[in-house]
Amino acid sequence: MRGFRRTASVDALASKLTRARRARGLRHMAWPLLALGSILGACADLAGIERGFLQQGGAVSVAAGGGGNGGSWSAQGGAPAPLGGNHHAQGGEPLAAGAGNGGAPAEGGDAGAGEAGARITPQGGHTAGGSIGSGGASNVGSGGASGGKSSGGTSGGTSGGTTQLCQDGFCTRCPSDSALVEVGSFSYCVQTREVTNAEYLSFVQQRAAAWPVGRQPASCSFNVTYQPDPGCDGDLLDSVSADRPVRCVDWCDAHTYCRSVGLHLCGRMGGTPNRLSDVADVEADEWFAACTGPDQTDYPYGEEFEGSTCNGSEFAPSDAGPKAASKLKTCEGGFTGLLNMSGNVAEWNDSCEAATGSSDRCATRGGSYQDGPYELRCAGSNTLARDTQAEHVGFRCCAELLAQ
Repeated sequence: MRGFRRTASVDALASKLTRARRARGLRHMAWPLLALGSILGACADLAGIERGFLQQGGAVSVAAGGGGNGGSWSAQGGAPAPLGGNHHAQGGEPLAAGAGNGGAPAEGGDAGAGEAGARITPQGGHTAGGSIGSGGASNVGSGGASGGKSSGGTSGGTSGGTTQLCQDGFCTRCPSDSALVEVGSFSYCVQTREVTNAEYLSFVQQRAAAWPVGRQPASCSFNVTYQPDPGCDGDLLDSVSADRPVRCVDWCDAHTYCRSVGLHLCGRMGGTPNRLSDVADVEADEWFAACTGPDQTDYPYGEEFEGSTCNGSEFAPSDAGPKAASKLKTCEGGFTGLLNMSGNVAEWNDSCEAATGSSDRCATRGGSYQDGPYELRCAGSNTLARDTQAEHVGFRCCAELLAQ
């Protein structure tokens, strides 16, 4: 009996020892198993990430194609990655480091060197890369040189006398055969040469019917025809003289012609009549400002008189008379493209002492082939009665800039 008990006790003890050893074995195996489980879980997570799934808040995930260091913000927000990456969703500040050099340009032009981090647009997007490089797209005048600013820019060019002015993406241009004049806050256009015989003949034959004499200003009620004075030594119908300046026309003829082609007789800045007292005011008179140019010289070509430059009394004494603009390329200024602002024929100006009728004294500008140094100055001015038709007097027109 005593032996049986000893045997049972030994067996019980042996069973306890066996269970203890098994328990200790399992405890030794726990850490390797847990580590293996973590690795398998991480692999599964990475597999999901590589398929482009983003968590819905809080956590940062690396989307396919994201930056090497860090990644994109999730659709609903979340913390930024430590380095690089783009902002998604609703705005935010640039990350500490991001896109490298280059990137897509904004509003035209090649992209320059990138800045650190992507920029956030107001809509929550981004501009990859950096600032706009030089040489971006710009508005260019017809045949002109391109240039400068990334958004619109200021540039322009001339081709056949047409000049374009662009600023902040909005462009205006001068009518054909006109030059751009910029004086202070005013920008306007002046015809590059005097109106020719051919141009005025076209008006008389084709457009005058649309401009009956009743459409003239009240001060021109005396003027019953637009025909030049037949007794004047003009050459309107002379085909050889088609490109010479028209003459023997009175102030009203000149005024109506300019209106018929959508222009106006040069007067005060803004296209209104000027006062006789202001004809030599560079801030007031369109014709004078165009002649004296940006340097405000006495003559359109400079400070000193040059008898062989423009068609005055010293230009060709043996062949006195008006010349075609194409024959007087030396007489250019004050702004580029303007010809014969001094000499050739004097030009009617919209500057009169009154607005009562035929006897009103109105200014003629620039002198003519009959005149010397004093009258040929930009400030040179004479006055004639409104109804005068003289062989040495013609005109040119001015214009407002046209929307492009």
